[in-house]
Amino acid sequence: MIQLTRNDPQRVGALDYLLTGTMIAVTVYAATQSLGVLNYSSAFVSAALIGCLFSYAVTRLMPADKASLLSGIAYAAIGAFALFVNPNFLPEDNPQLVMPRFLVWLLVTGSFAMWQDSTLLFQAVPCVALLALVGVYDTFKGAVLCFFLFLLCLATLMGRAHSRLMMKQAVASGFRRVEMLKESQWRWVAGPEWALGSALAVVIISILGAPYLQESVQGIAGVVKFNPPVSKDIQKPAIFSGPSDSVTSKVGQGPRSLTSTIVFYATLDHPRYMRVATYNNYMLGGWGQRNPDGVGDNISQYARGQMKNPLTYQFKIEPVALATTGYPMPAEVSSLSDTRALEDVQDGTWRLKGGGPAPSLSGTAMQPEATLVPTKADREMPARFEPYTVLPPRSYRVAQLAEDVTANAKTDWDKANAIKEEIDRRCKYNLFAAATPERRDPVNYFLFESKEGYCDLFASSMVLMARSVGIPARYVTGYYPVRDEKDGQGRYVIRSSDAHAWAELFFEDAGWVVFDATEGAVSVPGSARGDATVQLWFETFWFRFIVIPAAMVAIGYLLYGLQNLIKAARETKIETSLKTARAYRRFETMLRRAVGHPRRLSQTSREYVDASKVELGPAYEIAQQVNTLFEEALFSPKVSEATLNSLEAESDRLKKALDSRPNPKKR
Repeated sequence: MIQLTRNDPQRVGALDYLLTGTMIAVTVYAATQSLGVLNYSSAFVSAALIGCLFSYAVTRLMPADKASLLSGIAYAAIGAFALFVNPNFLPEDNPQLVMPRFLVWLLVTGSFAMWQDSTLLFQAVPCVALLALVGVYDTFKGAVLCFFLFLLCLATLMGRAHSRLMMKQAVASGFRRVEMLKESQWRWVAGPEWALGSALAVVIISILGAPYLQESVQGIAGVVKFNPPVSKDIQKPAIFSGPSDSVTSKVGQGPRSLTSTIVFYATLDHPRYMRVATYNNYMLGGWGQRNPDGVGDNISQYARGQMKNPLTYQFKIEPVALATTGYPMPAEVSSLSDTRALEDVQDGTWRLKGGGPAPSLSGTAMQPEATLVPTKADREMPARFEPYTVLPPRSYRVAQLAEDVTANAKTDWDKANAIKEEIDRRCKYNLFAAATPERRDPVNYFLFESKEGYCDLFASSMVLMARSVGIPARYVTGYYPVRDEKDGQGRYVIRSSDAHAWAELFFEDAGWVVFDATEGAVSVPGSARGDATVQLWFETFWFRFIVIPAAMVAIGYLLYGLQNLIKAARETKIETSLKTARAYRRFETMLRRAVGHPRRLSQTSREYVDASKVELGPAYEIAQQVNTLFEEALFSPKVSEATLNSLEAESDRLKKALDSRPNPKKR
């Protein structure tokens, strides 16, 4: 095995870790931005950079052969850890996000075991996979720039690794002057210049040629589409020109994982329900969207037109980590500060038109007159409202329950409140409720058997029971600031745990009216509305106040030790360099006196000796040997005492040979 010193050019250096750290940082940043967890970017990028610094410290403090041997083992152990201990740091539990979550976690943890070229370069594998997913999701505009930066770093890193491999192979074959690999015709083969140049060429061609390529394939663009990963409960609204039989928002799926992640800030006059998506078609397992022909008619506009003496209020939404293309809005929006980035879905919801971070928007919204108490449901609405009145098959038990609890109600408003009170009384709110058994209807199972669940089942039950007594209703997902939390600017802080589902019923003179059946329900302890059921690993007490301080102390200690090592090495190098320089001046002085003229500035030391073969006579071969020793010493990163002693001894031998020449030439 080749023994490498800590400062050997064949060993990974600070620039390699800078390149790798940049490569990992841009990838993790692009991934977290694309997944909508913007406030986690700094945490993971910082952790990865700390890992790179730790790995660099290990390579400086540990012998090269031992670091090379242990690096693969450590990385494999960390990879297994990342696979089996894969924390859910995303604001929802979505199967589509398992792989990017694991890849981000692998990059962060793996950065602590990059102690040789192979593990440094292996980090490019999860980077490429993550950047590919970011490109497929198409939700982060800076993805292309991040990929180009990643490409430049990777190309340079591979070039440097290849250069080190060539040096190692040269040394193993007996070639001692590895510095010649960077001279003459070899310099472009051994270094990373070609790799970096090629990567830059790819970037420039891509930037300049992409618009022409895009225009040339515009005719077939959009044939293949991919839906970005979105939350299980808050889905992108589905609009169809015909019937739909697909479930896009499932209910009764079992325990719900909620985090305290800040999703957006809302400036409102008081807590309000903020829609993200609406659904009208209930099927076994959840909700979809069914619209008859004529979907272009604006249902939201009709709803606003039904309001009697409407009032307006101001609002502002400032997104932080939206995980969907649906944009949370209060109902009913009448004006927006900027609609260029949003699309009106015509059912009272809005969604982003393209990728990139969601913009902050302000606007006005409408509400019915404050003193208005609607009494009658709108049963003479246009045909496009028919999906909001349809009951699914096998819902007779739900319909019978609705008939029973509204038997004494005089108005539709009284019926709606009687249904809400019955659901509140009958069922408990529980985020940890078990999933609905397979092939069982979630609403029937919730109302008549389990009698426990969270907002999705409460809202679904409210919608179906309201339809059973002739009140148009729909299922809505979005957010509600149940904890009434505000920041220093007076804005409502909306967290992932504020994600919610509710029912909206349609009444004359009022339009869509919110009925939240969870309001009066009894909650199972520790599972109330707005509770965060998952604490992120880097938000826990032990991580923030034990692990981080301990890591900072350890890193400080390593940096202090590294500084002392560098200082000692620098002092030793300066001292040995001075000794080497003095010995070389003595050697060159001997040659000048023996030859009779000094070395020209254009001549190397070797050329000077070769040109003086006649003058040196029998001492020529000794002068060549001494010159070779000086070349190795002068261009070596470190000169040992043994080498200096050898230089002195060989110089003395040369002096004796020069003095013993027949008829030596005097100066």
